[in-house]
Amino acid sequence: LLNNAVTQDNLQSKLVVAVNASGFVKNGSWGANYIKANPKFDMSSTSPLVLSKGKLIRDLSGGTLPTSVNKIYGMNKNGNLVYYTYPGGTKTEENKAVAQKIINDGVLNTFAFKPILVYDGVLKSTSTDQNIRQGLCKIDKNNFVLVTDIYASARDGFSYSELGNYMISLGCKTGFNLDGGGSTSLIFKNKNSSAITITGNTRQIADIIYFQEQ
Repeated sequence: LLNNAVTQDNLQSKLVVAVNASGFVKNGSWGANYIKANPKFDMSSTSPLVLSKGKLIRDLSGGTLPTSVNKIYGMNKNGNLVYYTYPGGTKTEENKAVAQKIINDGVLNTFAFKPILVYDGVLKSTSTDQNIRQGLCKIDKNNFVLVTDIYASARDGFSYSELGNYMISLGCKTGFNLDGGGSTSLIFKNKNSSAITITGNTRQIADIIYFQEQ
């Protein structure tokens, strides 16, 4: 749960906002059999490479990766949203080289979700499949936008291309889709208050993205 994650990491005092990044993998979804067969995942992020605050938590890049586990998403030391692509499969040395580049580039935190919607101000997804979405995009330094699509019976939600174009209309240079729908949750601390407001579902999640005061 998002609230549990914030509490366990003692983020409350400086927290500005925290949002879920992804839910746990489900049976029949991408990489499910691979993840279920590998105890090192232990109901955590579905990413083979996991970095948190610059610390290497897990790296399974040297093993056989399912073709669907092909991108690593994250935020680097400059506060930029970035992504990297694995060759995947049995291309062990190539996969390991990508993992090492991620570390060498100073990526501080990795996240497991997909897909990328906007990069360098250009739309990256043309999917028209509509669903309830949640996304994070960056306009410039220290200027991020969270977009949450609330369910309404009169419509079917955003497609990836619609969400990406909406991000571009806001001036976003980079935008990622997060896990939306029932996973959507948010913790926000009012500027002049120690109180934290929680909205959204209480589904278990694998990753969170949070912003805090320096």
